[in-house]
Amino acid sequence: MASSKQTHIGNATNFWLHSHESGYDLSRPSSSSLPSRRLQISTSTDQITVDPAKSALVVIDMQNFFLSPALGRGTDGAGHKAKNQLVEHAVPGARKSGVRVLWVNWGLTEKEVEEMPPGVKKAFGFPGKYEGKAFEGNKSAKHYNGLGSEMGTVQHPDTGKDIEAGKLLMRDQWNSALQPPLNNLWEEGSKLAELPDVWVHKNRMSALWGSGTDLELYLQKEGITTPFFTGVNTD
Repeated sequence: MASSKQTHIGNATNFWLHSHESGYDLSRPSSSSLPSRRLQISTSTDQITVDPAKSALVVIDMQNFFLSPALGRGTDGAGHKAKNQLVEHAVPGARKSGVRVLWVNWGLTEKEVEEMPPGVKKAFGFPGKYEGKAFEGNKSAKHYNGLGSEMGTVQHPDTGKDIEAGKLLMRDQWNSALQPPLNNLWEEGSKLAELPDVWVHKNRMSALWGSGTDLELYLQKEGITTPFFTGVNTD
């Protein structure tokens, strides 16, 4: 039963509870007086309480394109620090607590590339802008010829052998694959008997850029109201 010292924040169906003693309760029970399964987490500011069944760890853009040294990415930046924390703590902790793990990544289709608005395409270059400069002869170059364009060969960071990077941020390409060892972590999680990990494709910088994105539809279908965002880009 809700403490008399708790403050109700929100409306009748979507609300938090707050008290100075226990922080924010984000579990959203069916009413303020009904208990819910609870998981308490200490953050850098307040303690929060969540319902694991209504929560998800959302891992964003931890892909070779954004992290691999083969594409000139450093290994001491925030992305790699996040990767280590995911491997050592966040993903194992989420699975142990019954929190679903969602891997949200760029993964374009030909149709999506054709229909992409110019403002998004410009961020990744466009055909002809860097003619002859993209990767060939400079495998650490940060020049791109547009979403869906061929990236050419790069040197595998572990073996040193030439590999095809594939089409820029298209599905099932080396550059759009999860950066090791996260790829193994995903494969392991996708085979779990209970609450297997879920892969969600996105086609914009944000996976929640408009109404009806794959991520929004999945969260709504599963009744997930408390996402924990992590990864390269948390927008």
